[in-house]
Amino acid sequence: MKSANDTSSYKYVVSEGIKFVINTLRYKYVDFKGRANRTELLYFHFLAKVHSVLFSAFLAISVLAYASGNIPILLIFLTLTFLPLLLILPPSVALVTRRLHDTGRSGWWWFIVFIPLIGLIILAIFTLSKGDEGDNKYGPPPQESKQTVF
Repeated sequence: MKSANDTSSYKYVVSEGIKFVINTLRYKYVDFKGRANRTELLYFHFLAKVHSVLFSAFLAISVLAYASGNIPILLIFLTLTFLPLLLILPPSVALVTRRLHDTGRSGWWWFIVFIPLIGLIILAIFTLSKGDEGDNKYGPPPQESKQTVF
C-alpha cells in the first residue's frame, strides 16, 4: 500500500523530469558543448518513448485513412507523426553528444549507432556509464539531480 510520502515523491520525480526536458529543449536544443548527466538523458528518452507511442497511434490512423482513401486525414496524421520526430531529433543527438562528453568520449562516437544492433548496445553502455569525476576536456561536471530517476 502506498503512503502519502510515496505520492509526493512520485510527483517530485515527475516534476523534476518535466523540468529537465523543458530545460533541454529550451536552453540546449542544439548545444553540443559541455556535459550532461544520466538523469537528464533518461528523462529525455522517457519523453521520446511517450512520443513513440503517439507516433505508433498516429501512424496506424494514417494507414487506415490511406486504406479508406481519405487523403486529408492521411496528410494531417502524417504531419502529426513526423513533424515532432524531426523536431526532437536535433536535441536528442546533442544530448547524447553531451552525455558522451561526460564520460570523456568524443561526440563522434554517436555515429556508432549505424552499426546494426552492436552499435546501439555500445552506445547504451557508453551513455549509461558513470561520468568522469571532476573536470574533463569537455568542461566541468553537470549538476546532479537531488532525486534519482527510478
